Amino acid sequence: MSLEDEKLLEKYLREELRVVNKSLPVRRKSLKELLKEEYPYVLTRDGGIHMFRRSELRYAYELLGDELAAKLYLPIILEVRTEFS
Repeated sequence: MSLEDEKLLEKYLREELRVVNKSLPVRRKSLKELLKEEYPYVLTRDGGIHMFRRSELRYAYELLGDELAAKLYLPIILEVRTEFS
C-alpha cells in the first residue's frame, strides 16, 4: 500500500469513527447529579440531547443507595474491542 493510499484510508477511518461516535455523550453525569435535574439529560457529540427517564433513575438509586449513586456515571458506554475476539 502506498503512502497516499494509507493517508486516504486513515482519513476514511477517522470520518467513520466520527460518525459512529456522534451519539456518545460529551460528558457523562453521575446518577446522583442526574436526579437533581428537573429534566435529566446529557449532551451528545453531534449536539443532540439524550434524555433519561426519571422513574428509571429513581429505581437505580433505590437499588444502589447514595454512595454508589455518586459513583455511577451515565449513560453506560460499552466498548467492543476486536483484538479480544
